[in-house]
Order: sequence, then C-alpha cells, then structure tokens
Amino acid sequence: MRIVCDLHTHTNCSDGIYSPDEIVDLAIKRKLKSIAITDHDTVAGISPAIGFSDHRIEVIPGIELSTEIEGHDVHILGYYVDYKNKMLLEVLNRCKEVRQARGLKIVNKLIQAGIQITFEQIQKCAGLGVIGRMHIAKVLYDNGQVGSIQDAFRTYLGDQSPFYEPKFKITPHDAFALIKKAGGICVWAHPGCEDLDSLMKQFVEDGLQGLEVWHPKHTNKNVRHYFELAKFYNLLATGGSDYHGHNNYTLGEYGLDEEHFTKFKLFSNK
Repeated sequence: MRIVCDLHTHTNCSDGIYSPDEIVDLAIKRKLKSIAITDHDTVAGISPAIGFSDHRIEVIPGIELSTEIEGHDVHILGYYVDYKNKMLLEVLNRCKEVRQARGLKIVNKLIQAGIQITFEQIQKCAGLGVIGRMHIAKVLYDNGQVGSIQDAFRTYLGDQSPFYEPKFKITPHDAFALIKKAGGICVWAHPGCEDLDSLMKQFVEDGLQGLEVWHPKHTNKNVRHYFELAKFYNLLATGGSDYHGHNNYTLGEYGLDEEHFTKFKLFSNK
C-alpha cells in the first residue's frame, strides 16, 4: 500500500537526530500528504515544523507521552493537540524540570567515572527540547567517547547501566485526560511491544480512541491482531514509522494509506 501519512516521528527536540525543519523537508521529498510531529513529552518541535512547512504539507501537532501502569511502560500518542493549551504546558514544563534533574544526575555519574562530558554540552544539544538520553548519547559520540549512538546506549545509557536514572512518568489515565483537555485524539503507541492486552478494556473506558496498528516493531501477526481489536472496540487504526533518524527504517515507510488516512481525518473533524 502507498503511505500518504506518517503519524509517528521524532525530532531533535526529544530523541530524534533531525530538526523539525529537516523532518518536514524529508516528508515533502517522500511525497507524503501529512506528517505528525510526536516528540516525547514535549511540543517544542511543532511550531517550527508548521512554520517551515509553509502549507506544502500538513503538519499534525502531536505528542508521545511517557506513562507507567503496574510497573510497565506505556506510550500514549496524542494527535491534533492544542500545543498552546495551558494545562498541557504546565504538565510538560514539570516534566522538563524533572528531566533536567535526571540528565544532571546521569552526567554527574559519567563525570565521576572519568567520562569527558559536561551538562552545558547536553543543554546546548537539547536546545528548546526536553533533555533526554539521546542528547547525552550525541554528546558522548561527538566527544569521541563512543563509536556510535548505539554504542552510547549499550555502554552507558541502557536501562541496566549503572549510570541509568528513571524518568518522570504519569499514568495512562492521566495521559488520556490531558490529551483530551488539549482537544486531541488518544492513541496507544506500538501496543504489540508491551503485551498488555489485558488492559485494553480499561484503557477504552478511560478514553483511548485508537491503536497504532502499523509500526516497524509489529509483526504481520501483530498487525492483524490489533487491526481486529481496533474494529472490535470501534477504535481508530493508525500507524507510523516511529522515525528517529537512526533507525533501520525510513520516514514514511510505515503509516496510513489513503483509505485509513481519510478515516483518520474524518474522525479528527468530529
């Protein structure tokens, strides 16, 4: 099927490599009709992306919220969010403050271990975005401490690393409420990666409106399963490449074809 819309992309405002301008430019070159900017816990990349697009492509304002339930990480995507909504910005600012503190802790651990890095370098790398492990990985790479971004995560930044620090998370219920307060659509990102189907009914009752069916990490079996679940619960079926710029897949490789993009647009206009 021909993909016309990629609903899952990340810029360097979170853990992507490319700027909002570069992501939009790449989407235009891929001849996509629409693209969603869905950075982790920040909306900083949306305004630059919309401005750069200059009506050449639709840029959907989105976000990917980090949540936790019963000890499991669950990512919730929000689409067509009002990225200037006061309540949304208050929560994201709180998240940014906690992330700053987390980043400082990680950097201090690295410095104590004799690794060449400074917090000022991390802040410069993050720019307007929320400091994350990707920014630390980039600086480690630029400083010649690792051979690649992947090496940085394997050696220093993985969940099992002694340098790791847990990040700030809200509950899925809170994420649904926050996205809806900001006028957005709530979608469960890559549900096949979590194996938490037992929570589906609860999530739907709490406000879930869609499932990310087409995703690079979903097998054909996953796709069929979540497409059927979406129909059963009367949810949107969405998709995207989860593009970060350093993946083994490309922008627009996964997403919505014309038929499902039309359904998505109709739902968003309700």
